[in-house]
Amino acid sequence: MHSCGNIGAIIPHLIDAGVDLFQFDQPELHGLDTLASYQKHAKITFWSPVDIQTTLQTRDEKLIRSKAREILDKLWHAKGGFVVWYYDDNPSIGLDPKWQEYACQEFVSYGIQETYKPDNKTM
Repeated sequence: MHSCGNIGAIIPHLIDAGVDLFQFDQPELHGLDTLASYQKHAKITFWSPVDIQTTLQTRDEKLIRSKAREILDKLWHAKGGFVVWYYDDNPSIGLDPKWQEYACQEFVSYGIQETYKPDNKTM
């Protein structure tokens, strides 16, 4: 299910109704800790870029990379997991694609480090 709004009040009901994947372009509307809390009780997947309205709009490379790692830390390893999304309409949000590229680079490099560890060879 996709939503561009703050539907936090009804997310538990949607989960109870059978929704098992939420696609949010603005995960910060709900808070990453709140989203992660839903995964403690149900197998819920989140599909999202780094927040297109708050984080990406800062045009702060360090913050964007940090938020990409935070999303992975909080949502990737839980029940359901996390799917990276690249918001594909940069002109509509007045954003140079390079800012999303920083997030993508971080998702890939940090994700690989967390997925494959030579000491235990897990994937």
